[in-house]
Amino acid sequence: MQPRQDDLTAKGQRTRQRILEAALKLFSEHGYDCATMRDIADEAGCSLGLAYRYFANKEAFVLALYDQHLQQTADYIETLPVGTMSERFSLVLSHTLAQIAPYREALSTLFAGALRDNSEARLTGSDESHDQLMCAFGRLVIDAIDRPKDDLVNSMATLLHGLHVLTLQFWLYDRTPQQQTTVRMVEFMSDALKLLRPMLLMPVVNKAVVRLADILLSLLSGARETGPPTLETANSANAAAISHNGANSQKPGEARESVSGADFNSRQPDNNRPPNSSMSYSNQYLQKP
Repeated sequence: MQPRQDDLTAKGQRTRQRILEAALKLFSEHGYDCATMRDIADEAGCSLGLAYRYFANKEAFVLALYDQHLQQTADYIETLPVGTMSERFSLVLSHTLAQIAPYREALSTLFAGALRDNSEARLTGSDESHDQLMCAFGRLVIDAIDRPKDDLVNSMATLLHGLHVLTLQFWLYDRTPQQQTTVRMVEFMSDALKLLRPMLLMPVVNKAVVRLADILLSLLSGARETGPPTLETANSANAAAISHNGANSQKPGEARESVSGADFNSRQPDNNRPPNSSMSYSNQYLQKP
């Protein structure tokens, strides 16, 4: 049985990371199928038994890679420049695809295996990484210059998180040269989010987004060991962040005050705001203008 990363000593964590980096190097240079556990141990300069102590099989390396990627994505979101939800989300998707491009073959194996009911692999990563990314997408929405009213923050964050997962799967399935179809899909989603934002003032669209987010939240969180959180829980966690951000209290269905260009430039992200817990996804079949 492999030790949990949290239970490792500092030396154990460094050893585990060295073995993981060796595996990722071989996956990138020679492909997932060609790299063996012995190759990985040799590359890391350790015994085969030590490699197996930290990673039971090659799938474990890919799980660790994916988990690491989710945490890095959450960290990247915290560094995003001021912009609209659409602009900030497009930056996240571009960053994601660039970072995981060398490991496409390995991640394809992981995602394929995750579709089996008895698989330990989850497309949302570990509970810790999943929650961290949920919080990060909440910050993406809260710090956007076109942020929706407070009672839609968590729903929009959930829509974006789901779109992020969908984009990864779409990219893995894309067989076009240099995955150009995925590039077009990312552009489409950016345009769709731009069109969706003013429509959120319409009660019927507002309710549809909340309903879709609730469904997606159950899907994204359904495999959690601790059970899926609720949007009500996320709303409570986001309350401090919204209040600290200077948000005006609004009643359900009340239109958010428009923001002028001068206000846009003055709304810088607040890195001292306490973290929030938010969720995401959006599936708008809109035509590009």
